[in-house]
Amino acid sequence: MLRQSYPSPSGNVREEMALHLERIRLSGLTQLEYCRMNKLSYAKLVYWMRKARNQKFAR
Repeated sequence: MLRQSYPSPSGNVREEMALHLERIRLSGLTQLEYCRMNKLSYAKLVYWMRKARNQKFAR
């Protein structure tokens, strides 16, 4: 099944994903539970988590 990609409501995908990453950390939910509740792709979340981690190490 193909998933349609929608533009970020805020227009800034990085800020939006940073917000999701922080909300996951504070929620007490598993990453998968959070994705299901917020209709996020788990694969996309993993991609952004990896990207955020790599940016921290690059600093």
